[in-house]
Amino acid sequence: MEEGYDLLLGGNTRVEALPVQDTTTFDYSSAELKTHSTLTAGITTWMKEYKVNNMPKPRTLEDIKFFKPGSTSKLHAEQLFSSMQRWYVQHITKQFFRNKPELRAHLNKLLMLDPVGVTEPPKTDPICWTSTTVITPAQQTNDDDASTTTRSATRSTTAAAALASVTATEQPQSLVSATEYKQTQFLVQLKHAQRDVYLHLRASLPKFFCNKDAKILIEGFITDEEERHVADNTMTEDNRFEVDTRVSWEDIKNFVYNKICVVQLGSHYFLSVLTTMRQDDQTVIEWIRVMERLYITIVKQGVEWAAIIQKEILPATAVWVTDAESKIIMEHMSKDTNYKKYKTWEELTRSISHSEFRRECQRIPQKRWPRTFLQAKHKQALQQMLVPFKKVQERIDVATAKLKRENENLRDKYNKALDKMKNLEKKLSKKSRLGGATTNPTTNANKTQLNTQAQASPAAKQVPNGYCQKCYDSKLGLRKHRTENCNDKMRQQTIAKRANNP
Repeated sequence: MEEGYDLLLGGNTRVEALPVQDTTTFDYSSAELKTHSTLTAGITTWMKEYKVNNMPKPRTLEDIKFFKPGSTSKLHAEQLFSSMQRWYVQHITKQFFRNKPELRAHLNKLLMLDPVGVTEPPKTDPICWTSTTVITPAQQTNDDDASTTTRSATRSTTAAAALASVTATEQPQSLVSATEYKQTQFLVQLKHAQRDVYLHLRASLPKFFCNKDAKILIEGFITDEEERHVADNTMTEDNRFEVDTRVSWEDIKNFVYNKICVVQLGSHYFLSVLTTMRQDDQTVIEWIRVMERLYITIVKQGVEWAAIIQKEILPATAVWVTDAESKIIMEHMSKDTNYKKYKTWEELTRSISHSEFRRECQRIPQKRWPRTFLQAKHKQALQQMLVPFKKVQERIDVATAKLKRENENLRDKYNKALDKMKNLEKKLSKKSRLGGATTNPTTNANKTQLNTQAQASPAAKQVPNGYCQKCYDSKLGLRKHRTENCNDKMRQQTIAKRANNP
């Protein structure tokens, strides 16, 4: 037991008391919560698969701190929460029913519908509930009860009892059937899994997915809520994470939406139509669906934005369709009388709806489409795009990394060439000594110095491998070519020039 301290009660009288303990500090449940703060295999795989311009660029722990006060949009937060729930559901599902794939599949389905166990599965689910029919007597009500108070009270108790006995024997008692439901062992396992998912989400959200400021806000909100439950005697160590007592996952998400996220205006999402670029090897259908998702997001902002985007979305999509792809689409649509009136690609894309365009493109056989798409080659589209600063910075980072790699490669080649020259210098020095050379070995592999050394030591009768013996014998010094490949005519011309210009 911890050491206490004295309290002065009055006068010189003191009493020893224990230290004050925070009522919201639950040691066991806090330790349990801490063990659930983990990065799942799905999250780590997602971090490794991140790419910039088709170049691998794994995310770090700092990169996944998505929630930042005043900068995270509500729409982005909704997508992130959905991803988090999916990651931890997949993580938990792997731990149950390993030898029963049908039960594991049903568990995964129910967890995706209700990850943290807010409601119970319907009673019609035979895997979660067993039902039995129970026969019970019907509860009869006496319509004359209300008037009994006005009747004469002169009847004797004995007569009333006799009348009740006769009535019971003459009229059989009515029975009703009722269905009772009992949870199966599968449902018990499901509830354990939902509790684990809740603990994973609650523990991992502030630790991995929030920056410092967001973490402080979320933890402060949870602490305040738990203190309130402790103050009204509804929360204890044992029921801290029970569904009816805990700080609900929905309340935590709503706090994030209202206090951390910013509400983006329609112009923010409309700008994404002008800045989103088609990625390398992305098919026409995949590209159309990307733009369609942006279209749906903008329509949700209101009827005014819906009226604008209906005219803008298809031309913005068509910008990234290559000439070869547009030709295939025009040929396909020309077979339909509804589209024969559109003579040009521009006229077509400014007249029909985005849904019509997608539907017709989906009817084109896959084998007719070009195999690849390269963003860098589609220069016309690049010139029309509003490139976000983030994209520019990513490209600068890629170009910088490329220059660094080239610089390192050149440095390696230089060092290898230098080592090769030093080895050659050692070999020349050794052969010069074996051939009777009187000069000291040169310390430089420069060709001019080698020629000077060869002329100063005529006693060397044989040149090293790779040098011309004829040139050396003609007092032209060491020349690096094979003797059998020596051009006699050019050698004679060189000798004549030296004779005329001593």
